[in-house]
Amino acid sequence: MGCTGSKTTDATTTNDITVELPSEFNDDIITKIILKALDKSDVSTAVKIILKYAYEDLITLPHAYSDAFSEDLFACINKVCTNKSLCYALTLGLNTKEKNMAMDVHSCLQRDDKKTLFEIISAGDKSELETLDVTYEAIYKTILEDDIKKAFDPQIAETLVALKKAESSCSIDNTEIDDCANKLVEAANSDSIFTNDKIFFQYLTTKTKPELKEIFEMFLKKAQRDITVEVEKFYPSDSPERICYTTACDVIRNTPLYHAQSIHNLLSSDTEEDMKQLLYIIMIQTESKIKDIKLCYKSTFFQTLAMDIKEEISEPTLQQILLKFVGKG
Repeated sequence: MGCTGSKTTDATTTNDITVELPSEFNDDIITKIILKALDKSDVSTAVKIILKYAYEDLITLPHAYSDAFSEDLFACINKVCTNKSLCYALTLGLNTKEKNMAMDVHSCLQRDDKKTLFEIISAGDKSELETLDVTYEAIYKTILEDDIKKAFDPQIAETLVALKKAESSCSIDNTEIDDCANKLVEAANSDSIFTNDKIFFQYLTTKTKPELKEIFEMFLKKAQRDITVEVEKFYPSDSPERICYTTACDVIRNTPLYHAQSIHNLLSSDTEEDMKQLLYIIMIQTESKIKDIKLCYKSTFFQTLAMDIKEEISEPTLQQILLKFVGKG
């Protein structure tokens, strides 16, 4: 039944199929529409559904589809559509953000992508990361922390696990922040920031993210150089430590700006992996986070994110999906 006999297609539309979607979202009606469309190798209908309805409604579809037809919706979409970027966009658009994050973290561990993993963990707030642990275990039947420790060297694993557990909000003690920054400057000036007491790792593994943000900002003011300069001085350019710790520092210090800069760089790339990364960064964000990213983007690049998407993304379907998740302005 369903997609079993469907033919694959690289196109985002096939046979000029026109489907009239109901004005109000309805699980039963929409799942039947998707079934008929996929049987005709029509991916465009799935795209139209994502563009028309609210994300909160869309994430109910995979379960409803499975209940109705005893088939996995994403497996059916992948059988029909060989445009991998579009398949990925449909997966992101129909899955919960929690499941998307868990799957991306698992993918990072599988392909040894430390940089992206540090981006995800450093940007996540306490609630998101606690939910990540639960969702990851539910999907993969293993503990995320254990998988991190198996995958990476002890220092990188310890830092990543600590960042995952770090509080994302707290009251800031300015005196303590100033004292921490002074100690960091002193260690940096004596070239001992990563040796002896390893003060950099002490802070990275014990302080909250808001505290780290303030400490790094104060370090910049006192030392007249960014904390990432110290990382780059100590670790070779091709070392995983350099990539991981500069990423963590950059994300923690200004997450919206980091994402805005990443999006700007990815928009000019035409590789499949970069397109998938662009889709992930934009489609995983909450409404408040995407608003902050858009503000940083405009103030940094003097152009709205929506306008750059229209100019840089030539594939109309992917452009439409990105614009929906970016919103107006």
